[in-house]
Amino acid sequence: MKRLSIVIATLASLAASTAHAENLMWGPQAGFSLGPDQIVFGFHAIAPVGDRFELVPSADLGLGDSFFTVALNGDLRMNLAPASKLKPFVGGGVSLYYADPDEGDSGTEFGGSVLGGIWLNKGGQTAYSIEAKLGLGDVPDFKAMLGINF
Repeated sequence: MKRLSIVIATLASLAASTAHAENLMWGPQAGFSLGPDQIVFGFHAIAPVGDRFELVPSADLGLGDSFFTVALNGDLRMNLAPASKLKPFVGGGVSLYYADPDEGDSGTEFGGSVLGGIWLNKGGQTAYSIEAKLGLGDVPDFKAMLGINF
């Protein structure tokens, strides 16, 4: 529980410190994960750091595969081609992952991920991002998400 409090405080301070950043975006996200196989939905914020980097704190809830899960994520993305229309990105992150199975004991674990994706309509009124993550450690093996950004 102490680790969970530390991660929540860190993500909250990160979100608060970037809340005044120019071009801050936020919005809902949804998708699926494999290992466990779940429908995943949540919320994210995207804070640009220069022209190429973005800090992306997020929280996700997962349902299915006899589990209820909660993930608090902190990702760093690097934009590979800022002038491109699709704006591809790569990155990595850390997650605090809580799993509560229908049967058995619940638990909280740390893990990481490597990620990649593309932006659609970035700079437009509503931007969309499509992202895929490969899990490292005690987090889902794979996660694909669509994010809507305001």
